[in-house]
Amino acid sequence: MGYSGKIKTWRVDTGEQEHDLELEAAGVFDVAVSADARRLVSASYHQFEPNRGQIRVLDIATGECVRVLVKRASTVNWLDMAPDGRTVTWNQDNFSHVGDREIIQESILYVGDLESGRRVGSLMASKRDSAPHVVAMTPDGGHAITTCKTPFSEETVDLEVWDLWSRQRVQAV
Repeated sequence: MGYSGKIKTWRVDTGEQEHDLELEAAGVFDVAVSADARRLVSASYHQFEPNRGQIRVLDIATGECVRVLVKRASTVNWLDMAPDGRTVTWNQDNFSHVGDREIIQESILYVGDLESGRRVGSLMASKRDSAPHVVAMTPDGGHAITTCKTPFSEETVDLEVWDLWSRQRVQAV
């Protein structure tokens, strides 16, 4: 991961590199691997092309891109995959420009189905002035946990737990 637009996979048992996956991207923000280690999902972006963030589903054995789940997001920074290898959650920031500054207009937590390639739901932060960031899913795939931050601040505002089936926030800490 990083600003090269490449994802490298390594064998844990030998330490040998398996793949050097080239993405049509300026950088990769996050990856998640399925529990069976067959799929890898990546959040990437195109630095000089607005609205070009993508989520790609890769076959780890072949290194091939199987599907592009999100093709034109402003920014996809964080994602996670449920152990079932089918459900993925990600945050997506949509920006507007004021002078030389990018301002987050909205930040949404999305839920997608990797088999169909469709977005199946969306969740908004409970506080209007906060944005869901880092995403983690519970082992049963039924809940997502996000941190929420106030724009232009590094201070975490909340930790929120979401029920992915009802699309409701069930806890804020």
